[in-house]
Amino acid sequence: MLLAVFGVLFAALFLINNLVKTLLKRERISFLDLLLAFLAALLPGLGLLFEALNGSRTPLLTNLLLVLGGVVAVFSVLLILAELRRPQRLRQSRGILGLGIGSLLALASISIPNTAVTFAIPTPTPIQVAAQGSNSRPTETVLPSPTPTSTATLTATVTYTPTARATSTATATRWAYQSPTPLPTLTLSAPCIALVDFNLRLRALPDRDSETLLVIPFSTTITLYARSQDSSWWFAKYEDQTGWVDGEFITRSASCDELSVQTP
Repeated sequence: MLLAVFGVLFAALFLINNLVKTLLKRERISFLDLLLAFLAALLPGLGLLFEALNGSRTPLLTNLLLVLGGVVAVFSVLLILAELRRPQRLRQSRGILGLGIGSLLALASISIPNTAVTFAIPTPTPIQVAAQGSNSRPTETVLPSPTPTSTATLTATVTYTPTARATSTATATRWAYQSPTPLPTLTLSAPCIALVDFNLRLRALPDRDSETLLVIPFSTTITLYARSQDSSWWFAKYEDQTGWVDGEFITRSASCDELSVQTP
């Protein structure tokens, strides 16, 4: 951010220097003119590049570079119109130099955020997330026990009669088994789709100080599976990597509000 501020100051000095020397009808571009032009173009671009590589939010710096480039370009066009009255016309033109610097600043505001994503190589870290309030218990498997075989009991009764008579009685015992009630299976809500508004960090935990797993480019579609208690963080998956994203920088579909709440 500090480099961008110094870049704005040097851009202002560059414009003032060009205006004064154009009014004084100085014909040749000096070393000071080139130095101010170089610093006005380099410092804002470096400031935006460092912020983008660090994964910080860059919309403010991006808009600042775009506006600064437009101001320098418009001011330089006015200088070109004033230089048309000089004898040498557009030779050694400070207006054309300023127009080139303004174009470079505008181009940097678009190209640098996209280029910085390519150089951001985070180290992925596996994480585990459990649903809030869930009590996981192993499924109990009931194995059948062998049923005892019924055995007949023979009882003989003898009387002092001419004819002996034996009576047998068989009793079978039946065993009853009760199966346990199956436990409910935990199922997560169906995922939803979200669009990343800016270059966004995928973090290991729902905290801005948590470890960065990778940087998701802007205008990328990601899949959301759960949300935090206050819905400010969302559990997402991108390129086979799961983690938490800040809900402030994504555009969610309507079905995302029905996702379940999870805690890390």
